[in-house]
Amino acid sequence: MANKQEWIEYFELMHHRQPTADEILAAIEEGDISLSHSKVANSATTQRELSQDVNHAYSTAKHHAGNYFVWLKDRMMMPSKHAMLDEQFSATFLWITYALASLVAALTVWNFCRRIVNAAAATVGSFTGTSDSLVHAASQYLTSGLLMLWITFALIYFAGVPILAWTTKVTYRFYDALMRYLNWFAIVLGINIVAFIASFLIPITPSTLNSLDNMDSAIYFLMATVGLVTFLLTLSSSILAIGQFTLVNAANKLEGKVDTLWWQLCQQVGTGILSYLIIRFIVAPMFKSLFAGLDF
Repeated sequence: MANKQEWIEYFELMHHRQPTADEILAAIEEGDISLSHSKVANSATTQRELSQDVNHAYSTAKHHAGNYFVWLKDRMMMPSKHAMLDEQFSATFLWITYALASLVAALTVWNFCRRIVNAAAATVGSFTGTSDSLVHAASQYLTSGLLMLWITFALIYFAGVPILAWTTKVTYRFYDALMRYLNWFAIVLGINIVAFIASFLIPITPSTLNSLDNMDSAIYFLMATVGLVTFLLTLSSSILAIGQFTLVNAANKLEGKVDTLWWQLCQQVGTGILSYLIIRFIVAPMFKSLFAGLDF
């Protein structure tokens, strides 16, 4: 264990550069730097330096967060422009947005199912007195189901990428096509956030379920709940289809051998087939194993 100055000198010797504030903080947290045995500064100086390091790290994190939201807003407003411009792509921001869009979509479906389960358990429990046990049993798959839903949306959202790499190969390298495609996830994230908020606002209560005494009321309930969430999540998927269409059209508009229409058809059919395979061989077995373990 060394004091801060000794650790910095060792770091510079090993890496040929000065450590960042985040690296110094990490070394302090891991115990590589001793704050109590400093040979070059008293405790007051060390505390002041540590405070400066923390403030610098906070300012850096705040700066990056601010940059991300500005970046996200620009791409929400003009996704096509940013996807088609030959610019230096921010891969980190693009992947973060893709992960967040998938997560928020999963949370939307998960929250909707959670509210349905809780309302149904309360309704049944009012007659049988088993509401708590039903909720407990349902919680066995709700927690695991969230992770599975996240994986599902991440895979489905990515299904068009392998086909897109082929249908745009005449103009774009795989990396370029991928980064341009990921630009559309900014607006997908925005729509999914609206869907997530809507999943809290739609009327799902025990009294609502009790009122489902005929086909008309059941249809109205489905349209007002499942229909709204499904529409918003389908809309976000449609944005990705539009993104694929735009990229395929831009990549092949000067290609004379094959008409753009056929490239578009290959893109949509290929994406549909890949989505089916993902659901059939990955998603379905995953949820089958989850439901097989239910213990009511």
